[in-house]
Amino acid sequence: MRAVRNDPGALSKRMELQRPLETSDGSGGLLVTWETVATVWCELKPVRHLAQEFAQQSIEDTWHDIKLRHRADVASGQRLVMANRIFKIETVWDPDERAGYLICRTREQGL
Repeated sequence: MRAVRNDPGALSKRMELQRPLETSDGSGGLLVTWETVATVWCELKPVRHLAQEFAQQSIEDTWHDIKLRHRADVASGQRLVMANRIFKIETVWDPDERAGYLICRTREQGL
């Protein structure tokens, strides 16, 4: 088990943790809205970038590891929002299993 460097000063990005809320649209479908659960301080580290052409348009995906203080209510399927940037949470793990910090692997999609 690898210990994680715990530098509270590295948590310098303020983000909103949001969860999806699904409601019926009255036509048999679902309408998804987002509810802010908490405002958290995070460390943002880009880990991978991919640019593709699709229908004569460039689509760029960037994966980030976002580190935040441990919370029991963080799960994949949620998202972190910073200004106009949206980071979809794909995985969540506690790297040293001490419930101090979580690392979320996120995907940010842009045009």
